[in-house]
Amino acid sequence: MSKTLREREHVVRRLATLAQQMWEVDRKSAKVMLEVLRQETGAEFLSDGDLEDIVRRFALLELRQTARDLSKNGRADSESVIEDLSRTTAGSLFSEHELRMLIRLAQVRSDGLFAVSADVLMEMEFPEPELIVPGFIAQGLTILAGKPKVGKSWLALGISLAVASGGVALGSVPVKKGRVLYLSLDDISERRIRERIGILTRIGPVPDNLHIRATWPRFDQRELGLEELEAWLIQHPDTRLIVVDTLAWVRPLRTRGGDPYAEDHAAIASIKALAEQRNVSIIVVHHLRKSESPDAVDTISGTLGLSGTADGLLMLKREGGKTDAVLHVLGRDVEEQEKALGFDAPSCCWSVLGDAEEVRRSKERQAVIRVLEKTREPLTYQEVADELGEESKSVKVKMWRMWKAGEIQKKDGKYTSG
Repeated sequence: MSKTLREREHVVRRLATLAQQMWEVDRKSAKVMLEVLRQETGAEFLSDGDLEDIVRRFALLELRQTARDLSKNGRADSESVIEDLSRTTAGSLFSEHELRMLIRLAQVRSDGLFAVSADVLMEMEFPEPELIVPGFIAQGLTILAGKPKVGKSWLALGISLAVASGGVALGSVPVKKGRVLYLSLDDISERRIRERIGILTRIGPVPDNLHIRATWPRFDQRELGLEELEAWLIQHPDTRLIVVDTLAWVRPLRTRGGDPYAEDHAAIASIKALAEQRNVSIIVVHHLRKSESPDAVDTISGTLGLSGTADGLLMLKREGGKTDAVLHVLGRDVEEQEKALGFDAPSCCWSVLGDAEEVRRSKERQAVIRVLEKTREPLTYQEVADELGEESKSVKVKMWRMWKAGEIQKKDGKYTSG
């Protein structure tokens, strides 16, 4: 007997809620949690690994507190401590390397705040940031924003499949292979998720290291969604990319009378910190404002607490009725650029067409040539402007430059295509 993805997610969420109650109210140990969960209705449809995943995030909290206590007592470096922790049910859910990382993190946090002098800082060596999609996405937190139905989920899923398979993203950008977790929270229908993956992988195999979740707890103190995400990363250290589609489903709910900027900052600051600690890239899908702005950053919905906190920004804009779009790229570890993207409707794939300004200029010039070829008679710039419905001054300058470049011919003040 099998469970659908949605039914299975409901079982997982229900058991996770029960585990949370056992942790918060009774401080039950990981061992007791596992025993109780195995007896619950629906648990028979989950494997022992699934049940352990539910308990891991609470076991992580248990081990963190134990590690902090040990570090305060000066025992954090003792091999016997590692052995003691590994014998516990909570510790048995983590490898020896993971336990050492938890203890080391507890040590650093217990040492309090510290500062490094400038001369020492200049002597320190740091690895170059890993590029998940070279030129577009680096390690850290990236916001992918676009208006509803513009195709940002197709873009995010396409990038996820490319990374999971070690293939090509955006039609021409080679990417390194790695595990991917895709939180498809806007599409809770397993049928729709399956259809989208099927469309995007028609010409290639479906990668086995792309993991899909249709639900996820909120990243707040009540649901502990961020802790569950960290537990996933500890369990899957080869993860390169996590996609959260969309931010609204996981961010903490706004409080009445709260500071919008502070709440926006807090909503993604913890996600950014997790990405930095685990050396992964996390893409958060978000929305753009309805109103336009000369500054692309100002078009992101919310306050500057979101855009200012993120490491990278991808703003996808498409004019009404057009399949092509412009992707504005901005980030700390990638160069600012605007790329023209083409959307292939049959395959639902986004591809880079080139520099946005060059593509735009090329299309404008092609429109002029089409008018000249259509009439088959010499035309003035004013006649071409009337045909295109554009201002005569801009068309005059454009056609003069095209004539200088040898793209069109000019005689007696009139132009021809060749």
